[in-house]
Amino acid sequence: MPTAPGDIELKRIYLLSRWQGTGAGRALMQAAIAHARACGAPNLLLGVYQGNDRAVAFYHRAGFETVGTRRFQVGEGVYGDLVMALAL
Repeated sequence: MPTAPGDIELKRIYLLSRWQGTGAGRALMQAAIAHARACGAPNLLLGVYQGNDRAVAFYHRAGFETVGTRRFQVGEGVYGDLVMALAL
């Protein structure tokens, strides 16, 4: 899926562990998707640490697909994110 002008990026979505598995994450994601649609965005994009299997699976269940990768540096460490997208 190619990215497009007007895409919206979801920067952060976190839940404390006691709220994981309660449906709260799904509700937050549905609200973010609804907002992106209301803004007329063609795609909703996000980056997720490639080693965070639980988050990657959550985003796949929400309909996102992996469209690329990006590297970033924190201090001396270099890390990799998956770039995921949902066509709206």
